[in-house]
Amino acid sequence: RQQIIGPLVGRASQLETVRDVGLVIVSRLRLDGVLAAIAGQAVSLLQADAAAIFRLREDCLEVAVVHNMPGQFVNHSLPAREGLAGKVALEGHTIRLDDYGTDWQGTEDLPLARSTFGSVIAAPLIYSERTQGILLVIQGRHSKIFSAEQMRLLELLGPQAAVAIANSELFEQQRTLTDALTLAKNQLETVLTSTQSPVLAVDRTLRLVFSNPAADALLSNGQGHLVLEGAVITDLVPADTLPSDVRTALRVLREQGAFVYELSYAGRAYLCH
Repeated sequence: RQQIIGPLVGRASQLETVRDVGLVIVSRLRLDGVLAAIAGQAVSLLQADAAAIFRLREDCLEVAVVHNMPGQFVNHSLPAREGLAGKVALEGHTIRLDDYGTDWQGTEDLPLARSTFGSVIAAPLIYSERTQGILLVIQGRHSKIFSAEQMRLLELLGPQAAVAIANSELFEQQRTLTDALTLAKNQLETVLTSTQSPVLAVDRTLRLVFSNPAADALLSNGQGHLVLEGAVITDLVPADTLPSDVRTALRVLREQGAFVYELSYAGRAYLCH
């Protein structure tokens, strides 16, 4: 029981914990929430004292989030190939140190690291052959030493964390793009609504998708407000108000981006763009 059953039960429990940690991580969408969850769950999984996540920028490594460490460490940076994090980013595999102060001779990853860090594991967060970041899990100088088994556990967590980071980046990009499109749409509608020139927009089937108040007033012929959206433009205006040669109009649109012609409607002459 001691040699076989106990270790198997412990291993199964560890894998279940890794799975639960992964579920917590991938349930977040915002990048800051994902990074905080990764750091916190890594500390919990390895029963460590602290953690930090470095994000790889163009020419440097920058601390994106810390757990159980001073908040002023966030945004601390070092050259891309410096520090233990830089070595892991360059080589692409996990490194475990029993004593950071004596085993690491390069640039300190964080202020006072050499005097305060004990055992350390640094793992790359790699997704689709791209390093998303470096996860640094830390014990204090007088805490226990990380085992090889704990390093393997962190390596199981790493790919899930990297996928979560990649997904959250896509979510952030999509949200930014959506916000920009919404702002542009609102600005355009504000301009078109306030202009005194009639403005209509139709889709490929010539159904109306937008009309400003000036166009509504023109098409209603003084009959008050009409629900025009979705109506086919050829049912709303006489045929002679549309371009007489549709093929020519479409060709000019493709080549020049605009087609301009004169028309008469309701006793007035218009220059139609």
